[in-house]
Amino acid sequence: MAVETKQYPDALIDEVRERRRQIWEECGRDFNKLLERIQRLQAQHPEKLVDPRKSRKTKTK
Repeated sequence: MAVETKQYPDALIDEVRERRRQIWEECGRDFNKLLERIQRLQAQHPEKLVDPRKSRKTKTK
């Protein structure tokens, strides 16, 4: 059984979804081309990458 959720208008989310759709179309709807694009951007901007091993917060109790 599917759970229905209400969606509220959100301009920022709509903009992100539209840009994601545009990028997907620019890549010819080809996953490998999308992956290559992501990898190229990561190589061009390594300062924007986050090492997940360093970003984890330690649990304290």
